[in-house]
Amino acid sequence: MPEYPLLPLPAFERGDPPGARRFVPSAPSLGRGRQGERLGPIFERLANVLEEYRDGLSLLDDPSSIAPERALVLEVAGSVVDFQALAARVEGREFLWDEEIEFEPDEDFFEPDTRKGRKGEPRTDRPLGGRLYLAMPDVEALRQLLSLWDRWQRGEELPRSFTPWRDVFASLREIRPWGPADRLSDETIARWREELEDDPGEMRRIEVELWFRDSGASRDAAFRRVADVVAETGGAIIDHTVIEEIGYEGALIDLPAGEIARLAEREEVDLVVCDDIMFLRPQSLADVPAPGDETEPEAAIADEQPTELPPVAALFDGVPVQNHVLLDGRLEMDDPDGSEAMSVVAERYHGTAMASLILHGDRNVASEVLSRRLHMRPVLYAPGNGVREEPRRDRLLIDVICGQARHPPAGRPGACAVPGGWRGACGGARVGRTLGSEGGLA
Repeated sequence: MPEYPLLPLPAFERGDPPGARRFVPSAPSLGRGRQGERLGPIFERLANVLEEYRDGLSLLDDPSSIAPERALVLEVAGSVVDFQALAARVEGREFLWDEEIEFEPDEDFFEPDTRKGRKGEPRTDRPLGGRLYLAMPDVEALRQLLSLWDRWQRGEELPRSFTPWRDVFASLREIRPWGPADRLSDETIARWREELEDDPGEMRRIEVELWFRDSGASRDAAFRRVADVVAETGGAIIDHTVIEEIGYEGALIDLPAGEIARLAEREEVDLVVCDDIMFLRPQSLADVPAPGDETEPEAAIADEQPTELPPVAALFDGVPVQNHVLLDGRLEMDDPDGSEAMSVVAERYHGTAMASLILHGDRNVASEVLSRRLHMRPVLYAPGNGVREEPRRDRLLIDVICGQARHPPAGRPGACAVPGGWRGACGGARVGRTLGSEGGLA
C-alpha cells in the first residue's frame, strides 16, 4: 500500500463566535404597505375566523384556508438561514422541511438590472431563487403568527428573538395551505393518464406519503383517517410503514381505476383534499435495464479465497447467482424476504453483474479482487417469463431498502460501507428523492 504524507492542519486560533444568523435576500423586499395589500386579506380572514371560532376547527371545512393541523406553506424570496430555529420560537408549530425553489419575476419580486443603461430596472428574463418552508401549526401558533404580522404592519418592534420575522414578512411571496395541486405533480398526472389509456383495468396500485408527525398518537390518528378515506373509495391498504429515522410514513394502496381517473382530472376527491396526505404518486419501482448481448470477457479468476473478516461493502440489488464462478464463496447473503426462492436462476442478471463488478472490478482490465466477502441484500427478484427483475409489488420499496438499514444482521451492527452504518443507509433520504417521485429508483 503506498505511503501518503500527513495532511498539514492550520494552527489553532481562538476567535470570536460567529454573529447571529440572518435573512439572506436574493430579491428586493417589499414594504409594509405593499405586503399589507398583497397578503393582508389572508391574515385578516384568519383573524376573523380565529376570533369567531375559538377552536379554529371550522377552517378545515375549506381546503383553501389556513387552518390548525394543516401544513402551512411559506414561499419566501431569498432564504432564511436556519429557518427551523426561527420557526421553533413560535409555540405550537411543528417544522416539517424546506427546499429551494425558483419562480418567475413579477412586478413585486424581481432582480434589479445592473447592465449599462438599464440599471435598477426589473430583470424579466431571470428566474428568482427562494425557499419554500413548511410547518404544521396549531391554533396557538396561528395566533402568534398573526400577532407578529399585526405588530409588523403597525411598524412596532417585534419581541426580542422574533426580529428576523420582519425580514420574512417583507420577502414573503405567498402564505397558503398545502393543497391538492401540491399533492399531485404534473408528472404523476401524465403517468396515470398513460397507464389508464394502456390498461384501464379495475384497480391501480399507488403510493401515499403522509405528513410525518413526531407524536405516535398523532400518527395513529392520521393513519386511521387516511384508511377511512381509502375504504370509502372502495380501495384497500396493501402495506404501511413508519421510518422514524428519516421522518417518513407511507402506505401502498389499491384504488379503483375510476378513482385514479378522477385524480388524473384533478377533481377534488377526498384523497386529494385529505390534510393528512403529503403526496400521491405511482408505486416506486426500480428501472433495471434489460440484459445486453455482450459476452463476458475472458480473464483469469483469482484463486485466493476471501478472508474471514466481515464485509466492508453491501449491495442492495437483484438476487445473484450465488454459485456463479465469479461469486462462489464471495457473498454473504441476507435474504429475510425469501427473494431467492421466488427468482428464476437463468434470469438473475443485474444482481449477479453488479456483485461481480464490485468484487472483481472491470474484467476487461486487470483489477485487484476484493479481499473480503460482499454483503448482499436482494431488493429485487426475477419472476421469470421474460419479466425483468423487479421489487415486490406488495411492499413499499423504501421500506424494503431502509428496513435493512434499521435492522442490521444479528451481531453485525454497523457492518456497512455506507457512511453512518446501517442506519446511514437511509438516514438522509426522503421518498420522492431517494426513490424518484415517479416510481424510478434514483
